[in-house]
Amino acid sequence: MVQTPRNSNEAQHSGGRLPHLRDPHGFYDLLIVNLCLIGLIALEFAITQAVFVRLEVLTITAAVLVWDIWATFHILERVDSNWWSRGR
Repeated sequence: MVQTPRNSNEAQHSGGRLPHLRDPHGFYDLLIVNLCLIGLIALEFAITQAVFVRLEVLTITAAVLVWDIWATFHILERVDSNWWSRGR
């Protein structure tokens, strides 16, 4: 039988989870995506050193960089709105 968490706080802290790409919740999501990118680059360069692979890695890195910038603003926006909603 599968137990479902009772609330979102319990769901976040119930162990490991995959990063949320569409709705990042914290800098943990950024860290995991960037570590996966580094692993992908290392794997591709270990397999081959072709020019095409270098262009592919550059394209993927640029896409992840754009996502990182968007996700950082998204996370900070959420933190800021939570801070103001508490009445401070």
